[in-house]
Amino acid sequence: MKSKSLITLILVTISIGGFSQEISFIYDEFGNRTGRKLLVIGKIDNENTADNDQNSSQHKNVVSFDKNQVATIDDVTVKVTPNPNEGKFIVSITNLREVRNAGFYLHSVSGTLVYECNDPSDSNSVDISSSEKGTYILTVVINGTKEAWKVIKL
Repeated sequence: MKSKSLITLILVTISIGGFSQEISFIYDEFGNRTGRKLLVIGKIDNENTADNDQNSSQHKNVVSFDKNQVATIDDVTVKVTPNPNEGKFIVSITNLREVRNAGFYLHSVSGTLVYECNDPSDSNSVDISSSEKGTYILTVVINGTKEAWKVIKL
């Protein structure tokens, strides 16, 4: 029984490691922390993109974040507020006019799909208040480019 629990823990740890993140802090001249920068390196799934070679600029896999959880994928800006939250948060996506394929998905760390939106608007309200407290993985897909980061429910 202990070996099954240990194996499960190792597999969950490895699967979470697939979403690499690096946090760095910004300090002023007096040594006070003034900000946080979160760098997420996501995985790219190119099999659903019909014109992989025609528009190589859409295949970016590095997104930088500021303390307000704002990301830019191509020319589309994605903002998650508030994070951490108590089960209700908003995913704002701007500049969707030129986007052919967009959506976002929220998974638990065990891989269970908790929420999905295949046709996002400028402001998308997400309610997971009936779900357990913990860490969730939000994956945003813009024109075949996938980016993922953590959403924490308190």
